[in-house]
Order: sequence, then C-alpha cells, then structure tokens
Amino acid sequence: MAADKETMGRGMTGLKQVFTQDLATIRDTPVLWPLTLLVFVSVSVSFVSLRALGVVVPVCFLAALVILIVQTRRFPKPSVGTVIVWLVFVALVGLATMQSMDVDYASGRFIKLASVSLLAVLFWALAVHVSGLPAIRSILVLSLVIGLGWGFIEGIGNGVIFEFTHDVWPGQAAYASNRPVVLLVLFLWPAALALSGIKGERAAWLLALLVLVCTLTTESQSAQLATLGAIIVFGLATQFPRLTLWMVGVGGVALILGLPITLAYFQFTPAEGDFSLPLTVVARLELWEFVAGKIMEQPLLGYGLEAGRFLRLDDMTHRYFGGPLMHHPHNAILQIWFEMGLLGALVAALGWAVLVRQIGGMLPHDRAYLLAALTCVLIVGTVSHGLWQTWWLSALMVVPFFFAIVLADDPGPKK
Repeated sequence: MAADKETMGRGMTGLKQVFTQDLATIRDTPVLWPLTLLVFVSVSVSFVSLRALGVVVPVCFLAALVILIVQTRRFPKPSVGTVIVWLVFVALVGLATMQSMDVDYASGRFIKLASVSLLAVLFWALAVHVSGLPAIRSILVLSLVIGLGWGFIEGIGNGVIFEFTHDVWPGQAAYASNRPVVLLVLFLWPAALALSGIKGERAAWLLALLVLVCTLTTESQSAQLATLGAIIVFGLATQFPRLTLWMVGVGGVALILGLPITLAYFQFTPAEGDFSLPLTVVARLELWEFVAGKIMEQPLLGYGLEAGRFLRLDDMTHRYFGGPLMHHPHNAILQIWFEMGLLGALVAALGWAVLVRQIGGMLPHDRAYLLAALTCVLIVGTVSHGLWQTWWLSALMVVPFFFAIVLADDPGPKK
C-alpha cells in the first residue's frame, strides 16, 4: 500500500511538472493564447450553447492568425495539396448548387461551405507554422476531463445543464444534450493520445472507458455506438496494426460506395408493430431506405445541394417516420449521394482512401488513436446529424488540429 501511494505521488508530481512547464511555454508564446482558449473551451462550451463551437473556432483562429502575422511578418501559406483538395471540394459543392431545387437557398449554403472549408485550410496551415503547439497537450487533457464531468452531470441529470440554460422541458433537454456528448466522443482520441504521452497507455484506456460509461448515461445512441466502435478499432490497431489499417480503409470505401445500393435493394425496416428495435432506430431505417430509393432514381449527379430540405415524403409509407419533410437524411453518406450523386461519392471515397493511406505512414502507436478517431467520425456521421451543420463542420476542423498539438515534434517555441 505504501508503495502504491509512493507511485501515485510520483505520478501526480510528474503531471504537475508537465502542466507547469506547458503553462510557462504558453505564457511566453502569445500566438498560443487564443489556441489554448479554443482547446480549453471546445469540449465544454456546447453543453451551455449548442451553436457556440461554430463561433469559438473562427474567432480563436483569426486571433491566432493576426498574432502570428504581426510577430513573423508573414502569412502561413497552405500546401499545394490542401489547396487542390479545397478547390475540388468547392467545385463539387458549386456543381451541386447549380443542380439544386432552390438555387437561391443553395447559393447561400455554398458561400458558407466555401468559407468554412477555406478557414479549415488556413487553420491547418497555421498549425503547421506555429511553434510550441505541444505545450497545449496538457490543456487538451484537462479540457476533456472537465467535459467528461459535464457529460456525467448532463447524462445522470437528464439534460439538467441544457434545461437550465435554455427554455425547454426536461425530456427535450435530455435529447438536446446529445450534441455536446458527441463532441466529447470526437475529442476523446487526441486527448487520449496526449494523455498516453504524459501518463502512459493505461491512462488513455481508462479515459476511453470513462467516456464510454458517460455516453451510456445519456440518450445519445450515436455517441454510444461511435465510442464502442472506436474502442474496438483502437484495440485491434494496437494488436494488428496493418490489418486494422486495411479494415478501416477498405471498409470505409465500401461503406461510402455501397450503402445506398444496399439500403435500396434490401429490406432492413421491420414489419409494422415489430418493436424489437428502438423506435428511433426503425424510424431512421425507414427514412434511409426511402432516401436510398430516391438516390437510385437519379444516381449520377444527385438532386443538388440541400435537396433534402425540399424533398416531400408524401410517398413514404410512414410506418415509423413522421413528418412531411426530412431536412437531411441524418446520414452523411446518403446526403453526399443524394445531393452530389455518384460523383460526390467517388470523391469522398478517394478522400477517405488517401487519408487512411497517410495515417498508415505514421508510427503504429499514433496510428491506433487516429484510426479510432476516424472510425468515430464515420460512425457518428453515418447514423446522425446533418453533414453541413456548422457545429459538425467546426468539430471536423478542430479534431485534426488537436492531433497536430499532440504529434508536433517541437518541444517549445523557437528562439
């Protein structure tokens, strides 16, 4: 027992030392100030305001960009590769805008997506040019732990935080808190990687399991499924790194290209009155099968940007899914197919394959966390939420930045 206490004491001393050193680096590096604020509030801010992340991300980024330009007298130029990716994305969204059922509405969405994606490109260029990023790693861990505490309070209290900060009834508050829990799940993996470098692999595993337990106290089935799936991939990647890499790569491509075809030609929705599955699940399955059928009617270029907002569901059987409109299919893959057709799906599949290939060139230890995060993004995107929602786009923007914090090899600011 005395030995255990001594080991724990040394561990706490080590954590305190790392945290103190990181704070000293942040204090002496002004460009890190807004980035540190971004990291610190990202996990928790959505528990108070669902849309806050979409404001915090650009404000903190632009503040860091201004500080960097003032200090270095130069603008962080993005790489040619990221610029090409951005141009392809903008061209694809532009084509979908011209195909839209309401070009005026879609044009507004096009401007938003072009701007947000450009911000993401510049954000990544900033991350590459900023020195001292690893100093924020302990803040990232602290932020995740604080967010985990909020998640438990929200889950056990049935959305008590959201109910307190918004004018909603308790049942609605419990479901509204799903979004911040999803963000907690997404941000887990870069934080766990940071924690593994500070306290070791067991601490990272413990953090992941605590997040899983937290999701089980909530109503967010997407967070539960994503956390469980990511933990499985993480475990496999630590034992079978190359096999898991291929599984994630090939599996992701197959899912992107084959999901609408599978849903359109195979029956997954149970017969009416069969409640062996939760109502939310069968309602989602019915919607997906309907959208998949529509995709097969116009598969090449789809129906245009934000077409889901104008598709009436009059010819749906409505055994489980109610309402005349869907806004979006609650499935990123089906939304890509529905709005951009096979062309959009091919670009998405190619992007997935290239990303997995790049991850394959990293150290096996780091690769496991990245593959877990990628799996988490795919599962959440495939079972819930709209692809173009600002909070979701903001989350996808900062997750790579969080990994950059942990994986950057410079120990501190350059002299």
